[in-house]
Amino acid sequence: MNPASSRSWVTLLAVACWVFSLVVVLQDAGLPIIGGDPAPFPADKLCVLFVEESGEPGDRGAVLYSTKIRAYITEQGGDFRKLDQHAVFSDSTPQWVKDAMDLPRDELPWLAASNGKSGVSVTLPAQESEVLAILENLE
Repeated sequence: MNPASSRSWVTLLAVACWVFSLVVVLQDAGLPIIGGDPAPFPADKLCVLFVEESGEPGDRGAVLYSTKIRAYITEQGGDFRKLDQHAVFSDSTPQWVKDAMDLPRDELPWLAASNGKSGVSVTLPAQESEVLAILENLE
């Protein structure tokens, strides 16, 4: 093996290790990797559900009521709902809402989003910009 070829393999290995380390760091930080996770519920467009305990928005009230987040979802041709964790559904409730509400939740408020290809089901981030970044990264 010539020295130039050997350096190429070492460089390639170093880059691969760096990328793997970056992915591990992003996942440990709880940030979605490009495209997010597989879709947590079926959807034919961007569908976003905010689950809360009514009357207790806590420190995330500004995110739950963000006009920027709602505008982004609407601009994408999507749909969103903000529901109490104990919401009762009627026959007219969209199936995606029922499916999203069936997802396990660790705490409230909760964010579930899907576009049918990728999505997230996570504790609602504290910052509006974090939620927008999550939604913008869905494939």
